[in-house]
Amino acid sequence: MFDLSDFYSYCRRNEIDVIPYANSPSPGATVRDGEWYAVFLDFSQIHTLPELRGVCLHELGHAGTGALHKIDSPFETVERSEYRANRWAAEHFLTESDFREAFA
Repeated sequence: MFDLSDFYSYCRRNEIDVIPYANSPSPGATVRDGEWYAVFLDFSQIHTLPELRGVCLHELGHAGTGALHKIDSPFETVERSEYRANRWAAEHFLTESDFREAFA
C-alpha cells in the first residue's frame, strides 16, 4: 500500500521539492528545470486523503520516470507520459491485494 510517507521520503531522497500551489489547472503537477524536479499540489482541489494519496502517487510516477510533457504537446505525447507515470507508480507501490481491493 502506498502511504504519503513513501511520497515524502522519495522526494527527500531525490531532492524533489514539494510546493503547495493554489489555483492550479490540476490537483497536481510535476515540473523539471534542468536536473531539478518539483511537485506542485493544489490542496484546494484535493478533498480527501485517498485523493491526496492518488495525486501524490501519480506525480511520483512522473518524477520517477521523467515522463513529462509541455502544456501544448500533442494528445498522443500527453497520454504516453500519463501512461508511463501511472505504470511506474503501480509497479513500484501497488500490491496484488491493492488491485483486488480496488476491483472488489
